[in-house]
Amino acid sequence: MDSNGENNIIISAGANGTLSPADVAAAAETFHGAAVVCLCLEVSLDTVEAAARAGHDAGATVLLNLSPYGEIPQQLADLTDVLLVNAHEASLFLGSAVPGPDAPVSEWEEVRLRFAERGLQRVLVTLGAHGSVVLDSVAPSGQQMIRVAPIKVKAVDTTGAGDAFTGAVAARLSAGAPLADAAAFASVAAALATTRKGTQTAYPKVEDMGQVLASGVRTL
Repeated sequence: MDSNGENNIIISAGANGTLSPADVAAAAETFHGAAVVCLCLEVSLDTVEAAARAGHDAGATVLLNLSPYGEIPQQLADLTDVLLVNAHEASLFLGSAVPGPDAPVSEWEEVRLRFAERGLQRVLVTLGAHGSVVLDSVAPSGQQMIRVAPIKVKAVDTTGAGDAFTGAVAARLSAGAPLADAAAFASVAAALATTRKGTQTAYPKVEDMGQVLASGVRTL
């Protein structure tokens, strides 16, 4: 971590590197009744795709966090209900830069359309301390691009904030919340997670978030 609490991470795959589609098949019952299946790219693409298909077939919402970044096959994109990326990952995926953190939400229209062309209708783009952007091509007109305002905190350790955001989004989606509401909730969770050192031990509980939520999380 640097003096601002920003982190650099090196991944050693360990046991994750041995996980296979056969392991997913052996755990098929795990997907029964699931509301949301969260995936990232810390295991092989074949295994991620097998889990995405299992989640899809079970009727769950498949949430794919494109981290650590890697190109994904179209069949995995087709199985993904919600894609979660940061601005850098979004730029790599689309092959061009996305709007800056201070750009008006209207400038994200082309980004939304380009994701939709790749089969990704619902996308969350996180902007670090600048909040996030919800790109929801299946939402009613006028609600397809929503900017979620950041929660201002003094960050001491950003490690794990992305995982806190992902988990909070999944929790709210599993409760039936709209994507924009889930992103606003997750913004609070991720921000509070940076105010303490560590990862899981720093994650806030729902009751910890009550005061912040009551103060009015804004979407722009």
